[in-house]
Order: sequence, then C-alpha cells, then structure tokens
Amino acid sequence: MASKRGRLEDTMDDDDDDEEDEDDDDEAMRLDRVMEEETEEVTFEFDDPQDRHFESIRGLLRTSGALGLVRGSVRACDALADIAARDPASVGTVVSAGSDADDVVALAAIVRLQHYAVGANAGVDAARQTLAQAAPPTSVASLEAANASSEREHALVLRGKFVNVPPRVLAAAYRCLRKDMAQFDDAIVGFVVVVVAGGASAAASTKKPTAAAPLECDDFDDECFAAKASDVVPLPAKVPGGKKLYALHLSPQALRAAIDEINRLAEL
Repeated sequence: MASKRGRLEDTMDDDDDDEEDEDDDDEAMRLDRVMEEETEEVTFEFDDPQDRHFESIRGLLRTSGALGLVRGSVRACDALADIAARDPASVGTVVSAGSDADDVVALAAIVRLQHYAVGANAGVDAARQTLAQAAPPTSVASLEAANASSEREHALVLRGKFVNVPPRVLAAAYRCLRKDMAQFDDAIVGFVVVVVAGGASAAASTKKPTAAAPLECDDFDDECFAAKASDVVPLPAKVPGGKKLYALHLSPQALRAAIDEINRLAEL
C-alpha cells in the first residue's frame, strides 16, 4: 500500500479536497509543539501498519480500552495486535515520531469481527464474547457484532496513543482511517469503538447518550464517537479513577461524521 505521509506545520491545510497533502508519499508531517519555555519541532510520519510495528502496537493496545474489551487477557490483546500489524484483512494507520519510524505513538485500525471463525484468533474471540455477555437484549446491533456467524459484517476500531500526541496528529490519523473505510465498499454495517467514560449509567445500554445521562469522556475524540453512537454497552472491565469502559456501536455514516467532528475540534 502507499505511504500515508503528509505535512502539517503551524496550522492544518484546507481539507476540502480529500486527496490532498496527506496522500503525498514523499512528505513528512511537521508541527510546532509549544513547550513550557521553548518550541520544539517534531516530525510525525503516517504509514500502514506492518510487521515491524508489531511490538509498538502491542504496547499501545495493552494500555488501551482493547485490553478491557478482552477482559484483561494479554494473550488476547496481543492477538488483536497481530491482526493490526500483520493481517491484510485489517486496515489502519500508525503514527511514528522522531527518527525511529518503528516507534509507534498512535494507532487507528479496523478489525473485521465476522472475518474470523471461532477459534481463529483469540483476540477476536474474546472481544465477541465480552460483547455477547455485556450487551442487553435491546442492544441488537452490538449483539449482532458479537455473533461470529452473522451475515451482516461489523468491525472493531482499535485505537491506542501516547498521552502527549497532539490533537491535530490524531485527527490526521482518523482521516486516514476514514479513507481506509472505502476499501470495504460499505460491506461493514457497523463499527464498535471502546471508550473510557464516567458519566453514563452502567445498568443498561441506551440507544444514544442523552443530556440526562451523557458519557463524560476524558478525551475529545472519545466524546465525538460517543455523541454519534446508536448503542452504548457498559463493559465489566475496571478502570482506575472510578471510570468505566463502554462499547459504542456506530454506523459507517456515524463513524465518518464523528471523524469529521474530531477534525473540526482539532483545529480550534
């Protein structure tokens, strides 16, 4: 696949044309990061996940919501990392910083949940099992996503990042993911996104976060995904600080809209 490198300096370029700078194979992404007393120029590079990125991807996922989705199983989490890094059935983007292109600081990837038969991948098995057990009967879309034999295909959006990755860099990674979605030609009817939040009732799923019971997410991208979700399923995993994990279900249109909102907010 072509490299996903682009250039971002002090401000992002106009994105009205989806085929612009981020697709230029020869460019590096740059931005000025304002430190407490000085400005440091950092170069970020975007690429397709590859085998050489496996160790970094594994490390990111072990500190992300993916570990909670597989109920803390490191083996299952590493199996998801293996798909993201090595399986051509998965698509996504890795972001590296500095001179080491193998040192990944952010990841956004799509793992197809119905693509793998039961027993084919421990990570997919664990994710489907958690969804099946956590989703109430009213969460039709989430239960369908958990069904390995469903004729309608769903996918898991794997995400991981270092805490100091700038919002504009994350937004650019999500833009790449938005373009990757086109490879499936709308064959995927829904996407599962795991977020950390503390503001919704854990008693049952809701059709959508409401003003009465919003999802209070720490990260702005999680907030955008939650605002577009059609189904919200509390997961049993424990999160430090009294927060909870939630599995969101978004249609392809809703996921694109959430990514568009992430990019809008990243420019503020």
